[in-house]
Amino acid sequence: MRDYLSPVRLLVVGLVFTLSLTVGGSAQNLMTDTKIAFTGAPDGNNDILIMMPDGTGLVNLTNDPADDSWATWSDDGTQLAFQSNRTGDYEIWRMDVSFEGAPSNLVNLTNDSGPDRQPAWSPDGIEIAFYTDRTGNAEVYTMDADNGQNQLSITNLGGGSDETSPTWAPSMQWVAYIYANGPALRTVDIATGVHVDVIADATVSGAPFWSPDWSPGGTEIAYSASGGATDDVWATDPAGTARRNITNLATTEADQPSWSPDGTMIVFQHGTGTDAEIAIMNSDGTGSGLGILTDTTYEAADPDWSPFLTTRARHFCRT
Repeated sequence: MRDYLSPVRLLVVGLVFTLSLTVGGSAQNLMTDTKIAFTGAPDGNNDILIMMPDGTGLVNLTNDPADDSWATWSDDGTQLAFQSNRTGDYEIWRMDVSFEGAPSNLVNLTNDSGPDRQPAWSPDGIEIAFYTDRTGNAEVYTMDADNGQNQLSITNLGGGSDETSPTWAPSMQWVAYIYANGPALRTVDIATGVHVDVIADATVSGAPFWSPDWSPGGTEIAYSASGGATDDVWATDPAGTARRNITNLATTEADQPSWSPDGTMIVFQHGTGTDAEIAIMNSDGTGSGLGILTDTTYEAADPDWSPFLTTRARHFCRT
């Protein structure tokens, strides 16, 4: 990791004085009261790493020979769920977030013979959505976050279709996901089971699609798309009528977006392979450019921006 004394750090530090949110009567700061989790392989295998939003304070949380990836934060920032093949096939695991050494309270939530991937924690912290191939094709399931019970398919479209990459609406009424056979970005109403195509036209800019992430305010869904010479991070309203290219990079890939908890910024994978780093930029696409947070010799991927951390979470996550 670079210790930023560069124009990129000045870009990030310059935002500190404006990016804050008042919660419970006290102002919380985006750059000091949140963390970014991501996947990296500093020791040759993928682990779950955490850093501050200015790229400092890097810590390897899992540090295990297995392939650990795709972390998602709990609603209060005290826990992470992630996918790991440490028992042979991919399962969804949960752990307490601590910088005190080895991960604590590590629990295999799915414990199923089929591969389970891409967890997404619900906004209220009660459930985790994920996709699984346990029935022969990929389906999006939900389960209890505390013990992995009540594993239920919420897509179950049959016919050999594949549904992946779930993300919750803040209201928890819908889950957005990728319908790989379309391809399409879809939502499903949790109560009624009604599926709606948000974007399904693969001939227009912003298609095909992957890695959706619902904005904190519920007004947009960010996603990765190959709509031109490179992959970019796009956003659309939930009706699919207003799409915009956030990153709009001419020569570099931008994938796997995650919104900041106040919705003003996004973090994403910048580049591909061993050249891939974690970057942030304003979510409206304005400003003086993007900030590259990592400087690695391995692929940095799957970033997820934490909620504003409580006092308890900041204690667990202190650097």
